[in-house]
Amino acid sequence: MALAVQAYQKRAPFVIDFLADLARRVGRRIPVRLVKGAYWDAEIKRAQVEGKAGYPVFTRKQNTDVSYLATARRMFDHSDAIYPMFATHNAQTIAAIRAIAQGRDYEHQKLHGMGDDLYAEVVPADRLGVPCRVYAPVGSHEDLLPYLVRRLLENGANSSFVNRITDEDVPVAGLVQDPVAAVAGFDSGGSSIGHPRIPLPRDLYTQQGFDRDNSMGANFADDNELQALTARLNEHAGPWRAAPLVPGALPGGESLPVGSPADRRQVIGHWQPADTATVQRALANAVAAQPARTAPRPPAARRSSSTPPACSNSACRSSWPCACAKPERPCPTRSPRCARRSTSCATTPPRRAASSARRSSCRARPANPTSCACRAAACSSASARGTSRWRSIGSQSARRWPPATA
Repeated sequence: MALAVQAYQKRAPFVIDFLADLARRVGRRIPVRLVKGAYWDAEIKRAQVEGKAGYPVFTRKQNTDVSYLATARRMFDHSDAIYPMFATHNAQTIAAIRAIAQGRDYEHQKLHGMGDDLYAEVVPADRLGVPCRVYAPVGSHEDLLPYLVRRLLENGANSSFVNRITDEDVPVAGLVQDPVAAVAGFDSGGSSIGHPRIPLPRDLYTQQGFDRDNSMGANFADDNELQALTARLNEHAGPWRAAPLVPGALPGGESLPVGSPADRRQVIGHWQPADTATVQRALANAVAAQPARTAPRPPAARRSSSTPPACSNSACRSSWPCACAKPERPCPTRSPRCARRSTSCATTPPRRAASSARRSSCRARPANPTSCACRAAACSSASARGTSRWRSIGSQSARRWPPATA
């Protein structure tokens, strides 16, 4: 039995350092198997869905190959605590590992039925004389099918050594090209180190022609990101004040206190209800704006009115969660529980509502200006009350036209 480390993850060398430290503390030499990686597609998709700042894996195969060699060198540096095992079917990788090892003990690993001809030049004593462990999948149909699909994707890829070695049009120099030189060529040639056709999660929609960024999430497994998030949350300790956003109106009356959801005795802000004059002013604004909004205009002009809400809510990424889950006291520097509570109120709904309104303005009539004002007021009030009503208010009112009632 051994631990498997995937070289396509950017953290791979640091995982080796952690395992070496663990092995020395427990007084055991840990066998570690280094592989390229088997879940690349899922890792990329998950980072996009969760809105990560970057990808946890490399987006070019050549970068993964370089990481494999760098991690292998790190494993040999800790050979007193780690027994190195290298799973590969790549001839260039096998030769590079032999050069890095410099006579130190290690073994190779391969899958049953793959690379037999290659390892016939590795295992015999009159060749390289390196032992090789053969792995065979064992399990039920539902376990084996995903495994076989991954193998088909891996071996069928254009960049796979197993696939390229059977192609007579690929020269030998291309099969054994040094990945370090290939990556250096990306940098010196003005190309991106990352794959140019795989945008960062934030730019997922803008590269496809949409006029909005992807909603950004937080990686709670990253201590640095978690500490930065809690620091931003502590900057928005309140108090908050919410009032109707109606141009030309000055709401009167008494502001009502809002208690913390965790302790109602603690006042975290105040909200100003809309009085009769404010409501009448909002209706008058809507009537006055109606002719101009329904008049023929370029699509860009019709979309512009929906852009500011999405941009402003992106900027308030850290203040929104604090308003939605106000802690009893400021968040400590490291508090995953507090961070999880605070980030449970996502800012995606208002962004999505604004984007939906922009798209609808190109096809049909724009969203009701009265409902836009009401949504903004509800947003501000919801922040003070410690709850988010964007999902029920923003998504429904943006679709409802004409209004159900006069």
